[in-house]
Amino acid sequence: MYKLQQLLTLEGTGEKVSGPMSPVLAAKQLARELGIKFSGLVRVLFDDPETNQHIEEGRPTGYDTLVMVSRFNNGDMYLMFVDIGTGIVPAYLFQYEQDEEITDSAAYGIEKFALSISKEQAKEIFDKIKESNIAYANGLEVEHG
Repeated sequence: MYKLQQLLTLEGTGEKVSGPMSPVLAAKQLARELGIKFSGLVRVLFDDPETNQHIEEGRPTGYDTLVMVSRFNNGDMYLMFVDIGTGIVPAYLFQYEQDEEITDSAAYGIEKFALSISKEQAKEIFDKIKESNIAYANGLEVEHG
């Protein structure tokens, strides 16, 4: 099981988007690497504390699992990745809104988390984000420069 937490909010007159520093910086880093902008950011809080975590000194790390949403003319893209606080894990899952298929990065199968989520679980999370429309801060895009 999991909970979803919207991370982007509008400030002032609604022209500026803000959010927690580490997740927003991680999303900006990934967006820059992929050459895209994002308009939504959601934290996924799993009930099992080992999900998408490494084990260090016998305990799970405190990494954030995030879903970045990017708007394109033909639909949205949902991209799940892990923020480790000093950067991102290059293992991620993504889906274009118009596709049923979940695609993974080359590193996804290599990354060894204590408990990794499946593509089916990622699809369920993406679908929940779509249904709830939780990801958006009034449709503004976040610049990544």
